[in-house]
Amino acid sequence: MKNTPFLTDEQLVSLARRGDDSAMAILIARITPAVQARAAVNSVGSSVEFDDLTQEGMLGFLKAVYSFDEEGGASFRTYANTCINNRIVSVLRRQSRGKDIPSPAIVSLDEADFELPASSDDDPQEIISAEESVRQLDDTLSRKLSTMEKKVADLYLSGLSYGDIAVRLGISDKAVDNAIQRMRKKLR
Repeated sequence: MKNTPFLTDEQLVSLARRGDDSAMAILIARITPAVQARAAVNSVGSSVEFDDLTQEGMLGFLKAVYSFDEEGGASFRTYANTCINNRIVSVLRRQSRGKDIPSPAIVSLDEADFELPASSDDDPQEIISAEESVRQLDDTLSRKLSTMEKKVADLYLSGLSYGDIAVRLGISDKAVDNAIQRMRKKLR
C-alpha cells in the first residue's frame, strides 16, 4: 500500500483490522517505543522483568487495535496508551499482592520466534522489518496453535470477554479459559 506511513493511527487501525499487514507493522513500529518506555519505568524496583512488561504492553496494544471504537471520543493513541498501561499495571498489581503470576501468563520475548521493531521512525526498512515481524508472529501462531485456539485468540484480542467468546464459538466459558491457558503454554 502506498503512502501508508502518512496515514493517521485511526486510519491504520481500520486497515489493520481488515488484515492489512503493512498497516499493522506501521502501528507496531509507532507504538513499540512507548510500550518499552512504560515497561522500563515500571520494571524498576519490580520483580517483573522489562521484557515481560514489554510483552504485556504489546498485548494491551493488540487488544486496543481490535477493540478501538472511533466514536468513543478518544484518539487511538490515547486509547492504546490506556490499554497498554492497564495491562502493565494489572501484572504489577498481581505481583505486588503476592500472587504468583502463573508462568503461562507471561511468555518471555527471549523464547519467542519473532522480534518486534525497536524504533518508531517510519523508515521504509523498519516498516519492512515490522511487516516481517507480523508475518513471523502469524506463522508462529498458526504453527503452534490449534484451529480452536487460533479462533479463541483472535476473538480475545478483539476485546471480547470469555463469555462472549464462548457464545460465539458455542463452547463453555471453561473451554475458553482452557484454550487460553494452552495457548500461553504453547507460546512459552
